[in-house]
Amino acid sequence: MGPTAAELVAGIIDRTGDRPPGPGRPPVPTVEVVETLRFFLREGVQCGFGSLL
Repeated sequence: MGPTAAELVAGIIDRTGDRPPGPGRPPVPTVEVVETLRFFLREGVQCGFGSLL
């Protein structure tokens, strides 16, 4: 089986986005970020303001 769409998109982002290491947290692997965004786009945000109170 070949790479997933998320892996392909993450590879493109990694190749074009040279980000220098800086202070703070280490960067999250790009594929995890792409998969998380894909999840929220597919499922939507299920949180209402009433549940936050």
